[in-house]
Amino acid sequence: MTLDPPLLELLDLASRSPSSHNAQPWAFVPSGEGRLILRSDRSRWLRMVDPANRELLLSFGALIETLRQAAPALGYGVDIEMLAERAEASDIARLHLTASAEATSTAPALIRSRATTRTPFLPAALAARDVDRLLGLDQGALHYVPREDPAGRLLVDATTEAFSQQTWDETKQSELAEWLRFSRREVRTRGDGLTPEALGLSSLARTVWYAAFTRKQALKPSFRRSSIKVTRRQLDGCAGFLVVTSADRSVGALLDAGAIYMRALLRATERGVAHHTMSYALEEDPWRDQIGPAIQIERPIQFIVRVGAAKRLSRPAVRRPASEQVQNRGDT
Repeated sequence: MTLDPPLLELLDLASRSPSSHNAQPWAFVPSGEGRLILRSDRSRWLRMVDPANRELLLSFGALIETLRQAAPALGYGVDIEMLAERAEASDIARLHLTASAEATSTAPALIRSRATTRTPFLPAALAARDVDRLLGLDQGALHYVPREDPAGRLLVDATTEAFSQQTWDETKQSELAEWLRFSRREVRTRGDGLTPEALGLSSLARTVWYAAFTRKQALKPSFRRSSIKVTRRQLDGCAGFLVVTSADRSVGALLDAGAIYMRALLRATERGVAHHTMSYALEEDPWRDQIGPAIQIERPIQFIVRVGAAKRLSRPAVRRPASEQVQNRGDT
């Protein structure tokens, strides 16, 4: 289906929203003049690591926020009608787009440049002004935990242990392996998943990855042990953690939390603050139920984001062309 260039550009910006494993679990479905349905693409669900679709809904919340921020700069007014009442819903929201005067905005540039930085960060505290600017977006939903505080050390240990448990779980590691991209051709043709560039590998390590690694090797003990060591170095190399909470665990609250998360990531990008979402402790027992009380946060925690200063920020991850994410209304 052919869309007008400004609308295609808006969808391209929306598709740059973050999602677990860079699965991009959405589709855009035209449903009339100036209307689009945001549809959940079941073929991209992470059924092992996200069986309740919690992270999927959070991703849609981020997508909706990206649309809200980008639309005015492209000459659109946007009204969003929420449709989903349960996590398994196919249709998440309906967009009503109307023509409006283009507004001057830095949002498109920030959306295009935002990226997850997975390398260890510099050994420096996060500037108080940066913390204030991040938390000022929503004092009720956002918290900052310095890494060297007792709560920060607890997050480091819990995240490492949860990641290790997940890595040695055969079904979850197999699911992850399906989203790792082991050839440059696969990167070009798929436009999704986790590439060695996105994983923060050096130039030499990327060359070795593309030349020698396969999905079978991602299941070997040596690969798993190496992944756990890298994760621990990442956790030990940061200023602290941005914790994003929701009002409750309802569908609407998860979508709202995803929107707050996206605003925080764009603010971090604007401030030059490196970020890397590491929510493994929210995906695994017993940590998912214990982590909030342990760090004295009462609201449900939905994201744990490693933040700090980096020598250089990463480049954005690969994305599918927006035109490939458009479905006909009857498609499933």
